[in-house]
Amino acid sequence: MDEKTFALLEKVSALYNKYGIRSVTMDDLATQLGISKKTLYEHFEDKNDLVKQTLTHQMRKTDCEFKEMALHKQNAIETLLSISDIIARNMSEMNPSLTFDLMKYYPDCWELLLEFKRERVFNSVKANLVSGIKEGLYRKDFDPDVIAHLYVSRMRGGMDTESFPNIQQNFSAFFKELITYHIRGIASTKGLEVFEKISKNHKLFQ
Repeated sequence: MDEKTFALLEKVSALYNKYGIRSVTMDDLATQLGISKKTLYEHFEDKNDLVKQTLTHQMRKTDCEFKEMALHKQNAIETLLSISDIIARNMSEMNPSLTFDLMKYYPDCWELLLEFKRERVFNSVKANLVSGIKEGLYRKDFDPDVIAHLYVSRMRGGMDTESFPNIQQNFSAFFKELITYHIRGIASTKGLEVFEKISKNHKLFQ
């Protein structure tokens, strides 16, 4: 990807996250980006192509963050909080209507996002659960596959504005409760002690 396309996708991502997809036309984008509509179409075939490339761009960035995080030497609870940091930031920056727009108007892109969550996020969380058990920070009496699936589904549920109508206004409080609920459900006695110590200074719990 050339630098200009990268820069355009960064700006488009910000606009879609702020306003959703459906409400932002190609004319709006050209104006906001400070380029002609013709130039926009030199980089993207149509709006469907733009949406797909934007989503792929965001997922690629998130994947790089996961890989970078894996290089750090942390215990399982610290790693889980790092994973949650990435997800929380992405969710808090996203207009809830973006999810609806993807589901209704761009089903292929929606499926790409679901596949990313099923594979990348699920695998990261499952690996964390296995590590936590080995470290003695998590209990041994649960199925990592089941708990990883529950984690992913809870994160997805957090974007359900019908169940959580004020989610954007109270996102930090919501996410804090979600992560606390998750960790307390899987942590061993040792893990709870580590979690209590870490959470006192972690930004998710401030």
